[in-house]
Amino acid sequence: MLRSMTGYGIGSATVDDFQVQVNLQSVNSRYAEQRMRLSGILSSFEQLIRENIKNRFRRGDISVQIELSTGEQQPFRLELNKKVIRAYTSILEELDSSGIRTAPLTLRDVLSIDDAVRKVADETAGKKIEQALVQALEKAMNSLEEMQLSEGVNLDKDISSGIDVIEKSLMGINRTEKDMPKEIELKVDAIGNYLSTKLPEDRVAQEVALALARMDIHEEVVRLESHIQQFRETTKLAPPLGTKLNFIIQEIHREANTIASKAQSGEIVREVIEIKEQTERIREQLRNVQ
Repeated sequence: MLRSMTGYGIGSATVDDFQVQVNLQSVNSRYAEQRMRLSGILSSFEQLIRENIKNRFRRGDISVQIELSTGEQQPFRLELNKKVIRAYTSILEELDSSGIRTAPLTLRDVLSIDDAVRKVADETAGKKIEQALVQALEKAMNSLEEMQLSEGVNLDKDISSGIDVIEKSLMGINRTEKDMPKEIELKVDAIGNYLSTKLPEDRVAQEVALALARMDIHEEVVRLESHIQQFRETTKLAPPLGTKLNFIIQEIHREANTIASKAQSGEIVREVIEIKEQTERIREQLRNVQ
């Protein structure tokens, strides 16, 4: 089944006083990328978030926004950095011994000193936040995947209609090809008659055989039929499919080009133009397939 790379997912979960909300937004990308800016205690879970998303989404540029709400219980505790405070106190004592009077340190003074007070993560609170985060992320990924699958259904219909047109054009080529032997025979005879006046007889036979091979499109038609069947079968597999389908549609385009270069019929060329137009349209759609 086809799955789009674009979509939006949201999920939230609460464990005790900690509520986590995750918002995911995905857009097209050749690779799997996650863009997030996490602050505070959430930054410690960045690798966990990336691994979870990577396991679910193989392609797409996914923006991650996470909000953490806390109640009375805080995810950290305050701790004095006594070494820093002692260093500042030592400077004050040195100034005092030099006859320079200074005011005693107040709590406001202490709090204004860089690194004098540190936030230390609460291990118990951290585990609760992680639990809520994992639950919220799972819900958001499920929501995103559901939207992508829904859009994938529409993509599948549109791409399948293009493959139907290609198949119809191929049927037209097949019909025309069956009526071509007489025309090709006449052209080959004309080539042989022309060359017989300029080349030895054995060389004429070689040149006629080469000319006949250049006009024969049967192998290309058979390969084109095989590629179309392979494309249809691949769309029924599990994602990711975008890269593989894109390769197959390139092969369809290549075979169509070869048929056009060898065709001895304006009708075949017209059908090839239709095939190439559809392959370009499908290739554009595949840019959004995961």
